[in-house]
Amino acid sequence: MEKQIRILIEKYLNETATQQERLKVEQWVDSSAQNQEIFYELLEKWEQENPKIQVDVEADFQILQDRIEKHERKSGTVNLSAKLLSRSNLLKIAAAVTIILGSYLVFKSQIPFGKNDDLLITHTNPKGIRTKHILPDSSVVWLNADSRLIYQNDFSAALREVELEGEAFFEVKRDTLRPFMVNTSGVSVKVLGTSFNVRAYQEENAIETVVLTGKVSAEPEKGREQLILKPNEKASFVHESGKMIKSQVEAESFTLWREGILKINNKTLNQIACELERWYGVTIILSGKENANCLITGTFDNKSLEETLNYMQALIEMDYQVNGKETRITVHTCDQ
Repeated sequence: MEKQIRILIEKYLNETATQQERLKVEQWVDSSAQNQEIFYELLEKWEQENPKIQVDVEADFQILQDRIEKHERKSGTVNLSAKLLSRSNLLKIAAAVTIILGSYLVFKSQIPFGKNDDLLITHTNPKGIRTKHILPDSSVVWLNADSRLIYQNDFSAALREVELEGEAFFEVKRDTLRPFMVNTSGVSVKVLGTSFNVRAYQEENAIETVVLTGKVSAEPEKGREQLILKPNEKASFVHESGKMIKSQVEAESFTLWREGILKINNKTLNQIACELERWYGVTIILSGKENANCLITGTFDNKSLEETLNYMQALIEMDYQVNGKETRITVHTCDQ
């Protein structure tokens, strides 16, 4: 590893790099899978450490590079831990380091664990960013855009507990002695070892829990009966009514977002605008007949914003204009 790039990356993470230096780092990361692997693992470590502690870039790079090169000599392949993330998203994560660290300081005093705040780990994704994390028990979490996950840096002897705001997919390592608990604003999900998806955005009218494998207990706010969910079952807790509803679903369709696939199922324009804002990290401004009863369904496999808008334009009569991070959509009719 060249000394110059090590210095630039240290400045990048310390937020002291110039615009030109940041560009050099991003070009270096984008130049090879090995560089992406090294940078992503460094970013994971940076996110989890106290913001006041500097990452030893040179030492970490050497350790990671030696390990990767050793693996490549044995297998002739590179094992990308970030394979679920596109190159562009990886670079967006790097750009979001400041947001992540700032969010740690802002939110660590607001978490209702009742434990030492200094032991809390916070992962915060801005809009447009999706990440993967390894928990202290080796469980794996995919965190969606505009979401936050908080947990103790070492689970207790009796319970593995996390707080979620937004959406995440969990692959929980089985441990019959220590249940795994996901707490949201209105529902607690308890498991021993399984894979499931939880969607709990504050601005949406329901909290959804979908089970892919194993068995899950979903319990709404105190005083209400819990539901036991099996594979391909969904529990929807409706805030307005306070009721929990169970239904049969195709669970895999609720987890496609991990692979960069945006699935829209019979949603209104206002709902779609919110979804696009999260997915692409942009601002959507609707006008015209935006409140008309337009319902759209579609699956977008790693599509750009303009490709998604073109699909919508083929379904309804609308115009759009993309200007940087702002997109204006004017709806004329909803004949479908």
